[in-house]
Amino acid sequence: MSFNETACALENLQLKAGSVEPAEASDGKLCFAIEWDDSIVHPHPPIARELREVKERPLTAGRNAIDWVPNDRPRCCDIIGRVNSADCGEEIKRSCDKGGESVILSLVADGNEPKHLSTFNSRLGS
Repeated sequence: MSFNETACALENLQLKAGSVEPAEASDGKLCFAIEWDDSIVHPHPPIARELREVKERPLTAGRNAIDWVPNDRPRCCDIIGRVNSADCGEEIKRSCDKGGESVILSLVADGNEPKHLSTFNSRLGS
């Protein structure tokens, strides 16, 4: 599946179901969220400065901009790691083989060769 740039573009929002919702807190204005970091990766100072400048642009245009704090990123990484490695990375390996690409182990698990999960140890948090 390729990336659908049109679906993510900030144009024709009224045509995209669920992309524009009235919000009481924002008086119905288009609102942009800035994710400063995900509690794992933090931007270098020049990038943080640019993000601050980017946040000002919607504000000067009469729009809203809010700080977006992602929910428990380390836990999310753990969950997606378990999902991706539940089959020992077989699905990722097959996809990479189709494209003639090598497997990036960090996609499969924690950077190590993945181990198969049994039904007894596949519960989250165990």
